[in-house]
Amino acid sequence: MRLNDLSKRDIIFFNILPALFIGLFLIAPVLYLMVQVLVNPLEYMEYIYIKFPPDGVFIDIYRFNDRLVISIQGYDFGPLLNSLILATAVSTISTAIGVVTSITVLVVQKYRVVYGYILPLVASIPAPLLSAYAVLNIFHRDFGIVNRFLNYLGVGYSVALEGIAGVALYQILNFIPLVHLMLYTYYESIDRSLIDSALNLSNSGFTVIRRILIPLSRPAIIAVFSLIFVLSLEDLAGPIAFSRYNSARNLLPYLAYMDFVSEYGYTITPRSIVYTSLLVIIATVVFISAWRYLRIHQYPIASVSRIYIEVSKPIKAALLIFSSSALLFSLSVPVLVLIYSVTYGFFTAQSVEFKGLDNYVTVLMNPYYRFSMFNTIVYTVAAVSIMMLVGVLASYSSLRLRSRIASLIEVLSLIPIVIPGIAVGIGYFALFHSIFRDVPMLDPIAFPQIYLVLAYASRRFPYMFRPLSIAVQKIPYSLEEAAHTLGAERLLSVRKIILPLSIRGLVSGSILSSLHVSTEFSTSVVLVGGVGIADVHPAPIVSVMLNALIYNPLAVHTMSALLILTIITSVALSIVLTNSIARILWKKP
Repeated sequence: MRLNDLSKRDIIFFNILPALFIGLFLIAPVLYLMVQVLVNPLEYMEYIYIKFPPDGVFIDIYRFNDRLVISIQGYDFGPLLNSLILATAVSTISTAIGVVTSITVLVVQKYRVVYGYILPLVASIPAPLLSAYAVLNIFHRDFGIVNRFLNYLGVGYSVALEGIAGVALYQILNFIPLVHLMLYTYYESIDRSLIDSALNLSNSGFTVIRRILIPLSRPAIIAVFSLIFVLSLEDLAGPIAFSRYNSARNLLPYLAYMDFVSEYGYTITPRSIVYTSLLVIIATVVFISAWRYLRIHQYPIASVSRIYIEVSKPIKAALLIFSSSALLFSLSVPVLVLIYSVTYGFFTAQSVEFKGLDNYVTVLMNPYYRFSMFNTIVYTVAAVSIMMLVGVLASYSSLRLRSRIASLIEVLSLIPIVIPGIAVGIGYFALFHSIFRDVPMLDPIAFPQIYLVLAYASRRFPYMFRPLSIAVQKIPYSLEEAAHTLGAERLLSVRKIILPLSIRGLVSGSILSSLHVSTEFSTSVVLVGGVGIADVHPAPIVSVMLNALIYNPLAVHTMSALLILTIITSVALSIVLTNSIARILWKKP
């Protein structure tokens, strides 16, 4: 039998299981929700409208407490157009800034690791909702950091960023590090000889950047733009933080969520269905349009020889100033969340007090917070374990097996990253509540824990699949051929060859997956959004954070400590789990 031949067991493990996992626990709930719109579309058309001319003002100038307030708010064109305009603006600006910051690293000889990886990696640490409150805090009209500084200087005016404009700034700062990392990784994979040849032909560094580097990176730029567009479209944390103004509330994910968790309890309303379906349709169209670019950009491998481009000193200085400012501004958001955890009073008119570890002690002493932390850690470890198993099978299938199902698995493994979390959460509730209404242990209302784990594992699956795919891609195919010649079956060669040699990808996938699973926002607040105040409850930390911050912005300090403790513990346990697997794999029989 040839290595490319598949036995029935191989088909079940490497093809059917990964496809069934994504299809059953991600695609099916979302499709179940959308079918209701597709069956009778005219019933839902009344919820799709455009305001023209738009409501509101883009910039409002008024006096408040003897100060001139310059309030940047943004127009309200209605839910659909608001969401599309916001996603387009955020993805365009974030991608443009990311192109500049990533190219800047190529003209820097010193501190390339700091500019290229360390700053953006730290800035990209997820802090759901808290990072949105941090941006709100920076430009708040009454006690914003910028306006406190202006008041200290004796300036007679304040600058406030509110409404959909505030959501846009939050998303841009949140996405710049991600764009930078993806583009910089791509630039590092470009053959250095192309750049050196252009420079040897007496082309200036700026000309090489403009006429060679940027055109070569077009697939990566399109892929990044498409990804940021979808992530901006489905963001729920920003609209909640800036929901004081209609323009921020009139966004598709916010309206779908608020309809679902209405005063009547969890309700699948027509408006929540149509807005959720619109999010999925738009995301799917973007995904299909950019699929060939996403596929090309899927497996970048860093070049051994780094690219260096010499530019004139004025251009280099301008690039450094702009890129440093952008990256440091993005970095200020997670740094501010860290500062929240050791202080008190940022959201008051009084001075800020240093509290040391008091907020952390409060979290550990409060059984309500402590149990949410325990829940999140358990959910994270369980979800990451499932993702490891399915990720190994899916990455091997998509890269090693030659079949139509293997190609389908590659598509299914990338789809989760563009499926809006609000759609997954509401879809889970709609499908599984209708099936298991009379079985309390399987009803998502009575027992949401199992659905949280499955939703986390399926929706955040690309964060495990991508590092594993890169690791598997590097393993020589000849090793498997030799094992097969010696009589080893495919599952045995995967366990004895593929897994041990891809352990670094497994560790990277575990860290990324645990970070994003423990901070998953939209799906969490939908499936467990209205948790009561009790010592024992099923809520992860993000649901607790949402409930606390809605009623008391000063809770941002305790919630920051809760988030930091949970992230550190979840990542540490995931690394321990992966290392334990590595020791078992490398242990001699």
